[in-house]
Amino acid sequence: MTQKTFYHIILDQSGSMQDCIGQTISGFNEQVQMIRSLQLRYPEQELLLGLTRFNHEVLPSYFAQPAQMVAPLDTRTYQPDGTTALYDAIGQTIQQLQGHMNAESGKSDTKTVVVILTDGHENASREYSFPLIRKMIAELEATGKWTFSYLGATLDAEQVAASLNIRQENSMYFDKADTKKTYASIGRSLNNFLRKRKEGGDTSTFLDKDL
Repeated sequence: MTQKTFYHIILDQSGSMQDCIGQTISGFNEQVQMIRSLQLRYPEQELLLGLTRFNHEVLPSYFAQPAQMVAPLDTRTYQPDGTTALYDAIGQTIQQLQGHMNAESGKSDTKTVVVILTDGHENASREYSFPLIRKMIAELEATGKWTFSYLGATLDAEQVAASLNIRQENSMYFDKADTKKTYASIGRSLNNFLRKRKEGGDTSTFLDKDL
C-alpha cells in the first residue's frame, strides 16, 4: 500500500509578523524546494503540501498539492496585518484535512503532519474555541495518524502547545530573527519523518530539536 503524507503549514500572517516578512518568504520557499527534493529521495512515498495563512481571519488556503505545483510566497501573497485567529485557522485546517484523510481510507497508508508557526497568542477567533481545538488535537493524535507541531516566537511557546494537547517534543520556541533557519530545521525534521516512515519507525515525534 502506498505511503502518503499530508504536510500542512499553518502560518501566522498577523501584523506582528511584519518584522520577519523577508525571512518568512524565503524560508518557506526554500522549504518547498526541499520538499521537491524529498519527493525524489523517497519516490515510494507521496508527499502533498498545504498552507493556511491567517490573521484576524483565515485567508485563502490550499491543501494536498504536489510541491511542484505550489507557487512561491512573495510580498503580494504574504502581507502581515491584523490580529491572531489561531484557533479558527487550526480548526478550519483540520476540517479540510479530515476530508482528504477520509477520501484515502483503505486506499493508502496515510498520515498527516500539521506544523503551526506563530509569533503571538490567540485573540480573534470566532468559530472555534480553545476547549474544542484541544479536544480535536487530542483525539486526532490518539489515532496515530496525525502529528501536530507548534513553533512559537513567545517564551511560553511550549506551555501554549501543551495547553493545546501538542506534545512537548513537538513544540519549541523560535527567535523571529532566525525564522529562515527555523524553516530549514523543519525541513530536515520532515526528511527524518519520511525516513522513519520508510523504515517502519515511530513517527509520533516530528521535530528534531538537535538539528
